[in-house]
Amino acid sequence: MRQGRCFYRTQQVVRYVFDRPSAEDEALAATLLPPPLLALFRRMSAGDQAHAARVCRALQQQGVDDWRLLQAALLHDVGKAEGVPLVYRVAYVLLKRFAPHWLERLTDRTPPVARWRRPLVRLAHHPAIGAEMAAQAGAHADVVALIRAHQDGDACPPHLREHLAALQAVDDAN
Repeated sequence: MRQGRCFYRTQQVVRYVFDRPSAEDEALAATLLPPPLLALFRRMSAGDQAHAARVCRALQQQGVDDWRLLQAALLHDVGKAEGVPLVYRVAYVLLKRFAPHWLERLTDRTPPVARWRRPLVRLAHHPAIGAEMAAQAGAHADVVALIRAHQDGDACPPHLREHLAALQAVDDAN
């Protein structure tokens, strides 16, 4: 792993462990999300909530005011909400970098999925899981599509490609 990338990943771990959403983060989410979606936001870990608020604010600082993109920014990682311990997040990154073929096998969703593998499966498939959660909570179809596509851009509708590119860039930087 390149030194810069290693530093970035270390910084991510530290932020995840120590970040807590501020009162301003909560107010931002409450302003942009209707109650069912706000409930989803609140189900995320503290570290993921703080990250999502940073992503949303960074987009706003770039002049973004499209509520669909801002809602997607706040909920893009909601698929991780059911619990992904830190050790699994670290293992996922390491496997992705050094043993992607193992990661692919470990994250196969074909039942039965062993209990110890579930956090890895959740990480690998969190965009689809989060999109389904958002859809069930009544999110707009464009918000759902952005959540689903945020990791790799799969099946992003053409009219959302610019929004997706902005979300991915800010997500990667935060």
